[in-house]
Amino acid sequence: MGRNGRNEAVIVDLLPFREGERLGESMWRVFLLAAAERGQCLTRRLRGPERDWVEELPRLRRIERLLGADQDREAVEEMDRLAPRVRGDRFIQRRRLEVLASLDEAEYALGLVAFEKAFPKDPLLDLFALDNPLLRGDSAAMMEAIDRLDRRVGDPYLHHLRGQVRLDQDDLEGAKRSFQKVLEAEPALLEPHVELLRLAIEEADHAGAVRLLEAMERQWAGSLMRVRIEDGPVARAFLESAEYKGWLERQRAPKARDGGSEVAGPAVP
Repeated sequence: MGRNGRNEAVIVDLLPFREGERLGESMWRVFLLAAAERGQCLTRRLRGPERDWVEELPRLRRIERLLGADQDREAVEEMDRLAPRVRGDRFIQRRRLEVLASLDEAEYALGLVAFEKAFPKDPLLDLFALDNPLLRGDSAAMMEAIDRLDRRVGDPYLHHLRGQVRLDQDDLEGAKRSFQKVLEAEPALLEPHVELLRLAIEEADHAGAVRLLEAMERQWAGSLMRVRIEDGPVARAFLESAEYKGWLERQRAPKARDGGSEVAGPAVP
């Protein structure tokens, strides 16, 4: 945030947290490389890191082509051949980690260590931890990463991630509390509604499931709702319940009366 000439509060830049750099920085790099590609004379006056980026343009383009062709190993090797100041840039290191995460767990772990050494206490480390294959199944480590990230960014969606971890721990009551906390702060988020609905159906809480469906209907009024649940005895019990049939009839009534949207019946994905 900043202030304009009239002393009004205005947005002067954006920081997409997952990208780890301000939008202005990303735009400057895109402009710099585009200008160099077109042979603009201004790039000849550059010194320092900007000059390094321009000189590495052919290799950067090659990296993008390799990634686009799913040649991830070759792309990582090209990243490692970049000039030291470009190779050590946070943007390049983040991109390298993203590729390694789906390529090699051991190299990914080493990359995380190197990233933490170069950028200590960087919040991106906790974002990476949430996708780290080495932590999958380690609920305690995942929860610690979520808690650290929450202290830094305070995003209500992190309650949804906590709920997912608690589901893995078979802590259904804790998971429900987490999903409900999300909706208290962000009632328009779909995922917590879906998780709570699924849990209500699994626990044969048919009245609670219908209350969730009604809440979803109020939240997305006028939208066509399609209920999709997995097949099985628990699901069939809900579909055959008086609560669900009553809800379905109430949704069909407006269409018969005035042409409003109808709620589609359940389907198996």
